[in-house]
Amino acid sequence: MAKDRFSIYVQLIFRIFDSLTFRAAKKEYFRFSCDNHAKILPKEDGFFVVVGNEKPKTILIQSGIYGTMEINTTDISSETALNLWAEPKKGYHLTADIHWLRVSCTPRERIFALEKEQEPAIRLLEKGEKGSTSIKIYKDRKWQLDGAAMVLCAKDNPDDFEIVYVQNMEHDICTLSTPLKKEHKKIKTGLYPLMHGTADAQGICEIAVRKQTEYLLLKADGQIVENNH
Repeated sequence: MAKDRFSIYVQLIFRIFDSLTFRAAKKEYFRFSCDNHAKILPKEDGFFVVVGNEKPKTILIQSGIYGTMEINTTDISSETALNLWAEPKKGYHLTADIHWLRVSCTPRERIFALEKEQEPAIRLLEKGEKGSTSIKIYKDRKWQLDGAAMVLCAKDNPDDFEIVYVQNMEHDICTLSTPLKKEHKKIKTGLYPLMHGTADAQGICEIAVRKQTEYLLLKADGQIVENNH
């Protein structure tokens, strides 16, 4: 447990990113409530500090623009920054020229949308070995990858892909939450960000994607739900 300069106990730090733009979400978009008399202080866009004499057990995050998120803090250390990805609500176009996909699936299931581009947004700097827990990449500075869901996709075989979950990134090294299941070549493999949405209690999932793009819809295990091309 850490103390800041005003002698308030810092119980937890978390960051919120927009799952469509991969940038820090604006702090004024969110409302918070938590137990144990804790308070949440916004420090800057996308960066929040939970303070109080005790760590709250749950934190509820609500927004008029993004879907509701709830954090169970039981197994979260105060030394670790938690990364959250906010899903835009339907009707809010945070990026120009987007439309919404509607998918039927299992209630509360998360579905990913991979937008197919001519060139990958991010590329490998060296071969990703099967079983490796990190990969070396080149990326534009605007991308925020901590906590992101990405897909490694072979250029010469679009069906040969793997969903990876980035735990954190330092310099050009991405540490992964789980080891790679496949080998990925440096030259022929691109790393693409994934948009995502979570189904409601009726099993309806809506995901925002950019207009005039080809896409794959994927389950968390990589199973293809829909291919629009």
